[in-house]
Amino acid sequence: MFTSKTFEISDEEYNKIKEWDGTHECTYKPKYGIKKYCGAVGGHLSIEFHPTSIGEIVIVKCGCGKELIVRGL
Repeated sequence: MFTSKTFEISDEEYNKIKEWDGTHECTYKPKYGIKKYCGAVGGHLSIEFHPTSIGEIVIVKCGCGKELIVRGL
């Protein structure tokens, strides 16, 4: 049996991600004059949700490899 789970981030966490994205030194090589190009559909950021038995860890990764722990234990 599979149980569906919805992963969410709060407004405060979203603002933290947005601020970090605008200020971290991205080392990804830009293409076509775009600051953070990572493919035809964008997506230079990925958000990983890691549920554990005592809470949830949320990590944001940039295409350059840098990470931000948004919610951790």
